[in-house]
Amino acid sequence: YLIVYKDGSFAVSSLSDKTIPPQRIDFVRRAPVLAARISLDRKFMAVQRSHTDVDVINLVDRSEVAATCKGKGQGNMVHGFVWVNTQLCDLALITKSGLELLKMAGSGEPPKLVKHEKRIICWYRYLHSARLLVMCTGRDYG
Repeated sequence: YLIVYKDGSFAVSSLSDKTIPPQRIDFVRRAPVLAARISLDRKFMAVQRSHTDVDVINLVDRSEVAATCKGKGQGNMVHGFVWVNTQLCDLALITKSGLELLKMAGSGEPPKLVKHEKRIICWYRYLHSARLLVMCTGRDYG
């Protein structure tokens, strides 16, 4: 899928099937977009709008909820996020203070934190084709 953000709305287009028309998604909350990704099952879109919040949009019923990283008030911030769709969790937030594994809840409910791996994370790289997440951890980096 190709995601294009312009003037407060997204246009989502299929790159593999040209017969599927682009879907336009408008939101109540308009803010800068740092990153956007569609879930592997294509039911959700996550949009990072700040360094502490990721909005999750249900593409079926258009409901929108926010996932806020733990320790927001203590200077924690989101480095990024990836959709993982495992039995344990659906979405992983990579933050300065660790890896937060979230399970999608019912419509209109925020994702539920199922596990928080507390580690200082300096940077990460994700290889989607291998579902491989590499993180640089520890205080002495840099």
